Amino acid sequence: MQAVQEIKTADKAKAKPEGKPEAKELKPARAGALVLAESANNSWRYLVSAGVSADEIDMHPTFWNLLGSELTPGDDIKLICADRSWLGAAVCLDSGPGYACVKVIFSMSVPVRAVASTKQIPEGWAIVRADPGGPDGFVARHRGNGKTIDDSGLPFKTHEDARRGLLDHSIFRDPETTTRYLP
Repeated sequence: MQAVQEIKTADKAKAKPEGKPEAKELKPARAGALVLAESANNSWRYLVSAGVSADEIDMHPTFWNLLGSELTPGDDIKLICADRSWLGAAVCLDSGPGYACVKVIFSMSVPVRAVASTKQIPEGWAIVRADPGGPDGFVARHRGNGKTIDDSGLPFKTHEDARRGLLDHSIFRDPETTTRYLP
């Protein structure tokens, strides 16, 4: 037993780099201590009021209090600002009835949507869901004759893409300001 103790001591002396403090000895992780995150914590989505920044709600002493009974420590919260100026992620550090401590761990500004642009959809056109039974998506359809702007028959994936496709179509572009792709 004495020889084993001497080997361990010698190994520790060899492993310790000079000038660095000795690392604290830790017990190995306990078997069975892993918990599937989906069953241990919740993932929430919260729509933050327009005009409120992520910095303002980060660890705010009263902002999250009414949600304290719904949150549990470790819960993830996806944050989306109502004016779509930013989105982010937060984690609940502590909570209980009438109090919650939530830390914003990430936030970023979001590019302006085409819907927010000053260009309006031309008179007589509408962005609608694609025909039932066909591929999912949106099309730009003329209200008078029901024809779509795209002859391929394939819908746009999002409402915003359909709007951009309509506004960028050659029948609505101003020839003076159009980007020229060919010489």
